[in-house]
Amino acid sequence: MFDLSKIKPKSSFKYWFARQHITDLFDIFVCETDDAGETKYTRIGRCGTLLKNKYCITPDKNFKDYESINFDAIKSDFNDFFNRPEYIIGIPVPKEILETTGINAATYEKLIAGCMLLHENDEEKALNNAKVYLDWLKETDFFVAPWSTRFHDAEPEGLLKHTLRVVNHAIALMHLKKFSGVVLHEAILAALVHDLSKIGIYKSYLKNVKDDETGLWSKVPAYQYKTSDWPLTHGVTSMYLAGKFFKLSLEQNLAIRYHMGAFHMSQNDLSELSEANTRFPMVHLLQWSDSFSITIYGEEV
Repeated sequence: MFDLSKIKPKSSFKYWFARQHITDLFDIFVCETDDAGETKYTRIGRCGTLLKNKYCITPDKNFKDYESINFDAIKSDFNDFFNRPEYIIGIPVPKEILETTGINAATYEKLIAGCMLLHENDEEKALNNAKVYLDWLKETDFFVAPWSTRFHDAEPEGLLKHTLRVVNHAIALMHLKKFSGVVLHEAILAALVHDLSKIGIYKSYLKNVKDDETGLWSKVPAYQYKTSDWPLTHGVTSMYLAGKFFKLSLEQNLAIRYHMGAFHMSQNDLSELSEANTRFPMVHLLQWSDSFSITIYGEEV
């Protein structure tokens, strides 16, 4: 699991970094504390992700105190920032992690922490909010549950792997002009919680299966559906559960509510779906990301 307590405090950084939307570039800020104890962040340039190895720094010539820039300190602080949760917000989850059993939980936890730290100025509050949510999540079957009983990801950790693939597709789609105005960490958070409604709705059992070649019967693990504790419909349940832990924007709520598109939606609700798709780009973003993340026999479609 990802250890939130080992994150180097933001207050200890002389220089800070912020990803430029969905790129490999970061704005560099110098951190200065005023007489009232408030920290001010002044942009002084930008750097690339190669900075960790090649120290690719481009100072802003318009920065008035250009001569005061300490390039060695920037290199050191970026190396520390590289290990903070904010750094991975915008980086696709590597395929080798998605395909490795037992490692995805730590990735999910780090993504949640990163989203909270980008959303909340108060670092202590952000990490506490992340911890409260993750502590609750660990008491559920989210990290081991399947995504379905017999369709895609009908296996242990299927729900978690599907969720992380949705994150990856959201990142890929945000390169499109249509989604250039979507706030990166808000979209990632919506993707991370969009299927919370699947918590606790599947139970495992042993199913009798006949081998076509030998004619012999054997018992194999399988899943069956059970009644949800929150009968609010799929998207609404996820929105409700996420809202218990996070202060979501209207766009995030709508994206979670309508992430299945018109699937299983009544005729009376289609006009609201159309309005949401038209006004809020994240709604379409999450729909497409969810659809693209469906797998059949291990292959994405």
